[in-house]
Amino acid sequence: MSDEQKITAVGLRIVRGKGETPTRPRRQLKREFAQINLVRFDDPIWRRRIPAWLRLYSIIQHRTKRGTRNWMLTNDDAAAAGLNRQHKYRALRELEAMRLVRVARQGRRNPEVTLVLPGLL
Repeated sequence: MSDEQKITAVGLRIVRGKGETPTRPRRQLKREFAQINLVRFDDPIWRRRIPAWLRLYSIIQHRTKRGTRNWMLTNDDAAAAGLNRQHKYRALRELEAMRLVRVARQGRRNPEVTLVLPGLL
């Protein structure tokens, strides 16, 4: 066996039925996050530059601890995002249409908001 090459694990290749090599599993992408100081929503310049639905989504993410619990969205929470009561409901409908949140309404009470895809916009 001195003239022949020795077979080692390095020289072997795993093949499937017709000689094709197996594919490698796809690598999971890391989830990347950006942070914004919620105090910025008090500044009128930032309010004009950031859409209402995005400001409300940021507040909902903060209040629900990135989707770990549901939250009763009050007018005070909306005011923290720089929204009044009417704008709060308009922005909630937009978030529902984008399927980012699920809203449970109970008459005239505050809506209960659940993040559908926590931490993902």
